[in-house]
Amino acid sequence: MANEDRTQPEPACERMDNQRTRSCPHNYLVGYDISDPVRLRRVHRLLRSVAIPIQRSVFLVKLDQVGREQLTAKLSELIDPKADDVRLYRMTGGGRLAYQGRRPIPEGLHMESLGIEKLRTDLNSK
Repeated sequence: MANEDRTQPEPACERMDNQRTRSCPHNYLVGYDISDPVRLRRVHRLLRSVAIPIQRSVFLVKLDQVGREQLTAKLSELIDPKADDVRLYRMTGGGRLAYQGRRPIPEGLHMESLGIEKLRTDLNSK
């Protein structure tokens, strides 16, 4: 059964001025493609310490602006910008994570701000 929970922005954050908005957290998907095994392990270790692994090189993390800046600074120290690729995608309000196959977040772990919906594999089901 699909989870219909939708991501809702925090109301207090919507009304804040620009300076205070820095503290409003957002969900980010972080993905990477690292060419060197040593750098790969270091990036993976860092992300496992602050984020939830979704796939081998994709993580989910909730960060405010300061946390995002700190994470990107740490990542920039670990990678070779000419050979590696690290991306942070901000998940906007109302978005859902759809998946097929194994559940990306362990059963029983609930995240209030992230809706998870299993993709239908049977086209006749509603």
